[in-house]
Amino acid sequence: MKWIKKIQYSFSAKLSFYVLLSTITIFLISFLFFSVFTGRTIRDSAHGKAKNLLAITQYKIENVFTSIKTVHNNFQWAIIDRGIEADSLFSLTRDILESNPYIFGCAVAFEPHYFEEKGYYFSPFSSRQGEEIETIQLGTEQYDYFSMEWYAAPKRLNSPYWTDPYYDEGGGQMLMTTFSTPLYDREGAFIGVLTADVSLDWLTDLVNEVKPYPSSYSVLLAHNGTYIIHPRKEYIMHESIFSVAERFGIDALKEAGTRMTNGESGMAELENTSVDDYIKSYIYYTALPSNGWSLGMVTHKKEIFWELRKTRIITLLFFLIGLLFLYVLCRGIVHKLSKPLSDFSHSAREIARGNFHAELPHIKSKDEMMELKNSFSFMQQELVNYTRELKETTSKKERIESELHIAREIQMGMIPKIFPPFPDRNDLDLFALLRPAKEVGGDLYDFFIDNDRLYFAIGDVSDKGVPASLFMAVTRSLFRSVATHYDDPAQIVLSMNNSIAETNDANMFVTLFIGILNLSTGTLSYCNAGHNPPVLITPEGKVSFMKVKPNMAVGLFDGFPYQFETMTIEKGSTLFLYTDGLTEAENREQALYHETRLIQELENAASQSPRELIHTIVESVNRHVNGAEQSDDLTILAIHYIK
Repeated sequence: MKWIKKIQYSFSAKLSFYVLLSTITIFLISFLFFSVFTGRTIRDSAHGKAKNLLAITQYKIENVFTSIKTVHNNFQWAIIDRGIEADSLFSLTRDILESNPYIFGCAVAFEPHYFEEKGYYFSPFSSRQGEEIETIQLGTEQYDYFSMEWYAAPKRLNSPYWTDPYYDEGGGQMLMTTFSTPLYDREGAFIGVLTADVSLDWLTDLVNEVKPYPSSYSVLLAHNGTYIIHPRKEYIMHESIFSVAERFGIDALKEAGTRMTNGESGMAELENTSVDDYIKSYIYYTALPSNGWSLGMVTHKKEIFWELRKTRIITLLFFLIGLLFLYVLCRGIVHKLSKPLSDFSHSAREIARGNFHAELPHIKSKDEMMELKNSFSFMQQELVNYTRELKETTSKKERIESELHIAREIQMGMIPKIFPPFPDRNDLDLFALLRPAKEVGGDLYDFFIDNDRLYFAIGDVSDKGVPASLFMAVTRSLFRSVATHYDDPAQIVLSMNNSIAETNDANMFVTLFIGILNLSTGTLSYCNAGHNPPVLITPEGKVSFMKVKPNMAVGLFDGFPYQFETMTIEKGSTLFLYTDGLTEAENREQALYHETRLIQELENAASQSPRELIHTIVESVNRHVNGAEQSDDLTILAIHYIK
C-alpha cells in the first residue's frame, strides 16, 4: 500500500497505523483462541453424543439377545424332561415364536435316533411366514443339520453359541444368525440343541437408526471383522474391515478393526484417506458382549465441524468489512497528517542523488515535523563532511595499497625465483616457494654457490606485515654479505645476530636455519637458530627430522655462542626445509596441519623432484585448511643432492 510508505515520523500517523495493526492482531489471537476452544468443545460433544448413541443401541441389541438367552433357559427344562412326547416339541417351538417377536425361527434338533420312532433326523422347527407361523420337521437327507455350524459348534464347545450370519436354505430362507444352546439329559450326555434364528432385518433397522449426523452411518462386524451391516450392500458378508483397509491402504482403519474384533470399545481417527466412506472421519465402536460382535459408527469431521466452519466464515466476513471501514478511516487521517512528509520525500531523493544542499520544506509547527526538518538538516551537513572525509580516506587507502604492492614486488624480487637456479649443474636440483599471509611477509629463503659449496638459508621473522618485511630484507642482505666470508655456518649466524641485535630497538627476532653443502663430498655443515628442524629424505625413501641443537633465535642478544653441526648426506638425498606456517596451518576448526601429517605426505612423495614435492605438500595443506584464511607466512625450500 502506497500510503504506508508515507508513514514515517508523525506520531498521529504512526498511531493510526498501529491501531489498525493492533486491531488485526487482537482479532487474530481472539479468533484463533475461539476456534481452538470451540473446536475442542464441539469435538468432545460429538464424542460424547456418539458414545451415548452407541451405548443406547448396544443396550437395545443386548436386551434382545439376552431375552433370547432367557427364553432358552426357561424352555430347556421342558425339553430335557425325557417323558415329553416328541410331537409336542412342534407346539413348543411355536409357543416360543408367539411370545418373542424378535425370534424368526426356532428349532429343537436332536442327535440321530434320539427318538427311535422318528428315525435318524428329528428337528421340530417353527418359522414366521409373513403373519403366520409354519411348523415343519427340519432335518432331511437334503438338509443334514448335523454338519451345520449352529449344531456342530455348541456340541463341540459345550456352551451356547452365536453363529456368524448365514443364508439358511433349509428352513429360514433368509440371512440370519442363530443362537444355539446345547441340551443334555439328566446324566449329562449331549442330546441336541435348542436354536433361535434372529433375522438381521430388525437389527439392520436398529443399527441404521444410529445417526448423530445426516451423513453418519453404522456398521456391524462379525467375530472375524466381516461386515454384517454396512450401507454398501455389496460389502455385506463379502468384505471385511481388514480387506477394505488393505485395499485402500488405510492403516488406521486396520488398527481400529483389530481393536473392534478384540472386543474393545473406543474411538479411532482417520486422516487423508482416499475413500469417501472414511475420508477425515471418526470411528466410534463398542463390543456386543453377548456374541462377540462389534458395533461401529462412522462420522465425517466436516459434518461435525460444519457449524464451527460456518461461524468462522461469517465472523471473518464481518471482520473484513469492519477492517475495510477502519482502513478507509485511517487512510484519510494519515493522508491529512502526513502531507508534509511527501515534501521531505522529494528532498530526500534529491539528497540521495548527491545534491546535499537541496532545499528542505518550510515547517512552522513545533512538533515532530520540525524535529524531522532539523534531523534532515543535520544529515545534510554530516553527508557533506562524510563525503569529503571518504574521498581523503579512499585516496590514502589507494596510495597505501599501491605502496604495499610495490613493496611486495620489491620483497619478492630480493629472493631467488628462477628455477632451476643452476641449470649448468647436474649434481643439484633445487626449488623454493614463499607465500606471505598478507601483502608482504616476514619469511625468507636464499641460496647461492661459491667454490663448489651451496650456501642456503631459510628464516621466519617474529612478526608479520610491513615491519616483518623490512626485518626480512635486512636479514637476507646480511646473509648475502656475511656468508661468503665464513666457512662455518655458526660464525655466519653469530655475525648476523650481532649486527641485528645492535640496532634492534623493536625487539624483533628471526629464526634461521643456515647450511653449507659441499657438493663434491656431500658434507653438510649447518647451524639452527631457533628454527624448525629440516626433514631429510634418504635415497631409500626414509623420511625423518634432522637432529639439531636448540640455539637461540637471531636478533635478541649479541654475543650468543652459536654452535654448528656437520653430517654427510648421500647422493640422492633431499633436504626439505620449511617455516612454521606449514605445520601450524589451521583449518576452520583451528586444527593444525602438524608434523605427523607432514612426515606422512613426504613418505608418500619421497621419490618426487623438489618442484613436484613442494607442490604436493602445498596441495595437501590446501586440502587441510579447506578455504580457511591463511594465518601465517608459508615458506618451503627443497634441495635434492643428485647422484
